[in-house]
Amino acid sequence: MAKRQSGTGDRKPTILSILKPYKALVSLLILLTLAGNGINLIIPKIISKGIDSFNGGHYIVNTISIEFITASLAIFFFSYLQSLVQTYVSEKVARDLRKKLSDKIAGPLFFHY
Repeated sequence: MAKRQSGTGDRKPTILSILKPYKALVSLLILLTLAGNGINLIIPKIISKGIDSFNGGHYIVNTISIEFITASLAIFFFSYLQSLVQTYVSEKVARDLRKKLSDKIAGPLFFHY
């Protein structure tokens, strides 16, 4: 029985090794996710501010409304950008994986002279 040599060709790829060439895009995706979720944390603060000002008798509708709408638009913006980047990265990774697989399968079939 022949022993297998442990070389780089024997290792199975991990998700991190697959995504390594796309570090910049994945980092951008993580930053957009953090930004969108960070703004999501502001919404309860705006609501509590509105409740406190209403209970205090100095409720100003315009200020609370503008803050809420601004936060909502920012959340929408970051979520939309996140969706675009996520779709782009996933399509690019899938295309490259298909190409590598196709090259690996077709490689032995073609003879180079």
